[in-house]
Amino acid sequence: MKITSQIVISIHFAIVSPVYTSTEGSKQTLNLSYGEQLTYIGHTTYEGISQPTRMLMNLQLQTSRGQYFVASPIGISVPGVVHSSANVYSGFLVGIVGRANRDGVHRLGICVLQEIREVHIDMEYLSLPEGGISDVAVNNYTHDNREGKRDGSIVVDDTESITNSATTQKTWAESLGVGVTVSGKVFGMGAEGSTEYTVGNETMESTSYSRTRETHVGMTVGVPAGKKYWVEVLYYKGTFRVSFRPKYSFELKNGVKVNWPWDEEQPISGVAWGNLFLKVHDMTNTPDEKVPPPLPSPRKTFLVTRAMKRSRNEQTVLALYGTLEPFIQL
Repeated sequence: MKITSQIVISIHFAIVSPVYTSTEGSKQTLNLSYGEQLTYIGHTTYEGISQPTRMLMNLQLQTSRGQYFVASPIGISVPGVVHSSANVYSGFLVGIVGRANRDGVHRLGICVLQEIREVHIDMEYLSLPEGGISDVAVNNYTHDNREGKRDGSIVVDDTESITNSATTQKTWAESLGVGVTVSGKVFGMGAEGSTEYTVGNETMESTSYSRTRETHVGMTVGVPAGKKYWVEVLYYKGTFRVSFRPKYSFELKNGVKVNWPWDEEQPISGVAWGNLFLKVHDMTNTPDEKVPPPLPSPRKTFLVTRAMKRSRNEQTVLALYGTLEPFIQL
């Protein structure tokens, strides 16, 4: 009895091959979604009409997302049946090669990538987020020296714990069990009252991240005799929501680097870095219920200490001394 087998290959961008060998009979279809891996490749062959050629009798494929595919004729007995399986390596299908004649498929190769050693993800943002201040924290310092005969001062001692974070669905490449580096962006707020975001590049270990900084500002503001000064310390921060497309690069165990096709876009949201502002108001001749414009910002000497805590308990401390404007970009 003659057994005919057929195969049709459809690859990325909807390129579909012709039908190889017979076009008769029922068809089995396996559609691999983006990032889906083969976890098992098995096949059965039988003795062909002209030895030593062996013909493909059936094909079994299993995937990382639970699909199980079997293409096989049913209820047929043939001589010299042999079952075998193949090494799936990384499981990422890149092509199929083979040979067929009018009797069926007698050469078939499923091409997969070598094992993956490391993945690099480039987060390509489709736009910058729309601005918007979501939260303002205020600390106040006041010194009334209107009855004083000597100059006084206000000592500002302020600490803010600031978190910059982003949350998104984990990409499939982060679940491969290999090392991952991510080139992404961190967002911050612009100048005081601005609705624009600043953007910086950073290398991370995940598409979702959290960075916490503890910023301490210590300074002294002189209050002349006969004056009443009020010092405001304001911290602005914002939230963001944008979309990005992950772009993957694989480093294989044999040292070869492979660029994988772009993934679909996905949303990402989080909290942007903020800005710390210091304002000095002369309240000497102003009723308490009114707030005068701040005084021009003189250059003052103060200390800024930053401690950054990363997700793996790393910590760096930076101390800056000197004459700085009383505006700090966090």
